[in-house]
Amino acid sequence: MHESIATAICRTLESFNVVDTNGEAANVVDVIDRLARYVGRVANSITPPVAGGTDANGGHVESLTEAVMGVTQSTSNIASAISEVACSLQNIADEIAKG
Repeated sequence: MHESIATAICRTLESFNVVDTNGEAANVVDVIDRLARYVGRVANSITPPVAGGTDANGGHVESLTEAVMGVTQSTSNIASAISEVACSLQNIADEIAKG
């Protein structure tokens, strides 16, 4: 029963319609990593201070570059959190397998 729950969770976090760099089905972490890299490219191409304001954490954003960097950091944080959940699920599965 527990194995089918773990399998179901894994299937919700991967897509056979998108492949990773190894040609395997991409998972949420692959997609977020790709998003972070592309956002980073955008951040490097936008430098004029044309978008002043306050970010979600209360900091002041002077430019679009800073805003995009904030998005990149947030997606990296999401990827790390998902990875931690995956490790926890694997630990639970290992404990169940031990009996």
